[in-house]
Order: sequence, then structure tokens, then C-alpha cells
Amino acid sequence: MRKFLIIGLFLTSLFTFGCSGGSTQVTQTDLPASSYDTYAVANYQIQYPIGWKVKRDFTSNIEKSTDVAFISNVKEIFFTSTATVAVQQISDGVLVKDFAQGIIDQNEKTLLNYEVIDRQELAIGETDSTFLIQFRGKLRPEDNLIEYFQTYRTKGNTGYVVTGAHDPNGDPVLATRLLEAVSSFRIR
Repeated sequence: MRKFLIIGLFLTSLFTFGCSGGSTQVTQTDLPASSYDTYAVANYQIQYPIGWKVKRDFTSNIEKSTDVAFISNVKEIFFTSTATVAVQQISDGVLVKDFAQGIIDQNEKTLLNYEVIDRQELAIGETDSTFLIQFRGKLRPEDNLIEYFQTYRTKGNTGYVVTGAHDPNGDPVLATRLLEAVSSFRIR
């Protein structure tokens, strides 16, 4: 299990760099406190399912830009669902959609069997938006496919990539909770 958890954290942190599809408007809302805890630091906040482990200290296998990971308390068939927040230095003034597209392009180049499942526009605030991407892929031919949810934000010279990863053959309720957590990310 530890091997799959390390691989999962590596994959979700790697795709802090992560498609084509329709553009549906999704609006951010607060998730119910009865089902979600809130993790907040000076620059951002995110909600995650109650009972999930919060991890801030990582081994050398994890991408250095990973700031925090949320690890499911439910082991699926071959993978434990995780969500990560990665923080990157970017050029001041980079538009969130340009930053997002760069990450999406890198995901497409890096993953094998890359497939976009959905691409939506996510409203952030009253005047800005970003993308929420759902895709599948794997790093090596022998790996199982992993399904990802990914969204992006920028503020000043900082870029944020929020990635959720789960077993595509696993519990759909768990996948929904992961998607809701990724979508809840906000800049403070």
C-alpha cells in the first residue's frame, strides 16, 4: 500500500504542470462543514473530506513544489485517492488561463494514454475564470490508468495547481468528493 501511496503522491504532484473539450461554466461554492474540513494557510484555502490525512512533509520522491497533500482514508482497488496543492513561482502578471494551458500541455506530453474526459470553465470571483480539467493517463506502460481532476490559479508571481487523483474503477462517491475538494480551492 505504501508503494501505491508514494506513486499516487508522485503522480499528483508531478501533474502540477496538466485537453480539449466543451466549456461549461461551474461556480465555486462552500462545501458542507458536516462532510468537509477546511485547510487554510496565509495564501489559500481548500476543503477536503473529513477523515482524510493532511500531509505536509514529503520524501524526495515528491515534486518539490507540492505544498500539501490530502490522502483518502479509503483504499480503492489499486490506488489511494489523493489531492495536492502545488505552488510555483511564475512571471508576474501571467494570466491564469495561460498558466493553466501551459500545465495542460505539459500533462499531455508527459502522460501515456492521455485522454481528456471533460474540460470546464470554473468561475473564480465575479470577473475571472480558470479551467477544471478531468483526464486520464499513466507514467509508465506497466502502470494502471489514473484519473485526475486539476484546476489552476495565479496571484502576482505565484501559480497554484490543485490536482486530485483516483482509481477510475473505484467508488464514484469518492471521486465526486475528490472533485468537490479540488473545485473548492481559493486564493486568500
